[in-house]
Amino acid sequence: MAPRLDLRCQSDADLEAKLLAEAEVRRAVEKLEQEPDLGARRQLLATAVRVTPAMSPRLDALVSNCREKLGIETAVEMYVYPDAAFNAGCVRPEQGRVFVLLSSALLEAFDDEELRFVVGHELGHHIFEHHRLPVWLLAGEDGAPGPLAMTLFAWSRFAEVSADRAGLVCAGGLEPVARSLFKLASGLKGGWCRCAPATCWPRWVTCARSCPARRRRKRSRAGTGSPPTPSARCGSMRRSTSWPRPSSTAEVPRATSWRRRWRT
Repeated sequence: MAPRLDLRCQSDADLEAKLLAEAEVRRAVEKLEQEPDLGARRQLLATAVRVTPAMSPRLDALVSNCREKLGIETAVEMYVYPDAAFNAGCVRPEQGRVFVLLSSALLEAFDDEELRFVVGHELGHHIFEHHRLPVWLLAGEDGAPGPLAMTLFAWSRFAEVSADRAGLVCAGGLEPVARSLFKLASGLKGGWCRCAPATCWPRWVTCARSCPARRRRKRSRAGTGSPPTPSARCGSMRRSTSWPRPSSTAEVPRATSWRRRWRT
């Protein structure tokens, strides 16, 4: 079972290679590799609750489905922590296990399809080895040098694009992706508003094309330090597959250009 590396955004891989060519980045990577066990699992068990298969067979089946679709053989441990915001994360693997965190608010507010997008997104960071680059270590207290910082920020944005594509495969369609991004952007649980590609995407794409922030990004090829906006993420996935979405996840094409202005 091979990981779905074909889903990776080309600019993600290109910028990673560019960063690894920097001596400062290589030193940081070597330093991190010399410390294989950072005690992440111990910290998670102290600050969050591990959701075992016995505690939630439904979540376990959902994660197993995502692992199968993405070709992941590594064991996955799920954790939930108390937080009123919708958040999720993936921690650098330790001892042959990868750790995925979900906030309590997100776990309760998202349905199964939406959770598959979120979990698939986080597992995408794992299969593309985004944890290999220790951004926090490179930034340090004084921050990375200007050119290196801009490259790091640009890479982190394209890394999110790659992870979104993994989430799209797990979700099985664009509609749950749109609902997930709408909830993440609005903080709503879905009772008052409904979001579908036919209604969300045209508005978000129009917003992305017209907002001043996007025009500023056009002038700066390296991008900015902020994560991609929901409109940018929607545009990325809309361009990486057909619309409406085919019913079979096997029909998802290999990663192509996600935006003309930001060439992969």
